Amino acid sequence: MRTTYFPTRPSRMSSVLDDFFNLDLPAVKFNLNENWTPKANIQESDDAWHIELMVPGMKKEDFVLELENNRLVIKAELEESKEDTKYNYREFSVRSFERSFNLPKGMVDEEKISAKYNEGILNVEVPKLEIAKNRGLRTIEIQ
Repeated sequence: MRTTYFPTRPSRMSSVLDDFFNLDLPAVKFNLNENWTPKANIQESDDAWHIELMVPGMKKEDFVLELENNRLVIKAELEESKEDTKYNYREFSVRSFERSFNLPKGMVDEEKISAKYNEGILNVEVPKLEIAKNRGLRTIEIQ
């Protein structure tokens, strides 16, 4: 059996000791979620572009989708909840965000853009106009 050492991976004992000794100390940490941007997947089919945003912990009412000058803007404006709960350590929270996507000019059926939110994933369907559907692979002759 061969064991590989990962020098950047903390040992389990080190993690336990860090947790024990830092229990009563105020955490001095920077907030990684301050400028949070959700992760996206974009797929293209023959008749539409499909955008998926991973945004768990939200409700469909939290989202605003706007389209202006071929730019699709997806945002959520959330207020930080004023909870009475005191956390010793807190790693997750739901944050506001804004993400935009530049759409190809003259290729999008703007009136038929739709969105659904289910199980933490926002799915946006951006249908293509007929002119975009008929654009296939074209070979260009070199002269």
